Amino acid sequence: MSERQVIQRTRMPITKEKLIEEFKLLGLQSSDTVLVHTSLSKLGYVIGGPVTVIQALQEVVHNGTIIMPTQTGDNSNPEEWKNPAVSSSWFDIIKEHMPAFEPEVTPTRGMGVVPEVFRSMPGVVRSNHPIGSFAIWGTNAKAIAASQPLTPEFGDESPLGVLIQNKGKVLLIGVGYDSCTLLHHAETKINDYPTKEVQTAMMVNGKREWSSYIDIDYTADRFNDIGDAFEKDGTLSIRKVGLATIRCIDAKELDEFAIQYLSNIK
Repeated sequence: MSERQVIQRTRMPITKEKLIEEFKLLGLQSSDTVLVHTSLSKLGYVIGGPVTVIQALQEVVHNGTIIMPTQTGDNSNPEEWKNPAVSSSWFDIIKEHMPAFEPEVTPTRGMGVVPEVFRSMPGVVRSNHPIGSFAIWGTNAKAIAASQPLTPEFGDESPLGVLIQNKGKVLLIGVGYDSCTLLHHAETKINDYPTKEVQTAMMVNGKREWSSYIDIDYTADRFNDIGDAFEKDGTLSIRKVGLATIRCIDAKELDEFAIQYLSNIK
């Protein structure tokens, strides 16, 4: 959606104070650990854009922790790219020249403007995963970022595991469950779940290498179905803010529900 379209659809501009009020009404508390997914355009016109959204979250969760996915899906095997695909004649040259992932430098891909701005703000640290990194601000941010293993990237030792262990929350701002990275953690808990070889450019002993490892074959194909089923009985609060629907969800409860759901359909 273009900026012009956002303005035309917005009845009243959204302020930081309005977002703070709404986040509190949704149940966010000062010491929470919260995983945030955002579509800024779905909110409508926000005065100050992504910085306002981030600062509002920081003021509400001022004694807690904010986690945002900062994934870099383009740092991967071009033979698997579909959106968009590239010519097979490009495969080797892309692999040869793809820059290695660097937490301070590598931009996000397909994550939206809010996490892209968030990752470079003061006090925010980013985990060193070449494809599935997270940006983290607040309590124990450095330790949480440092704990993420190469594989499984969304397992118990990842920031998602910390979120669940800390009885955290998931905030979906204008996005559906198909954007909910937490649900990938459930995939790591399913016995005999499909795996695949992952290829990526990363720094190894200070040098760029095109490397490979085995991880879960993650997919969001069933995530909206999981969300629809969860909302029938699960713990969450929902509010309409501007043009967006915002959901605040108990992370552990959603994770346990997703594990059960995926186990039943295998």
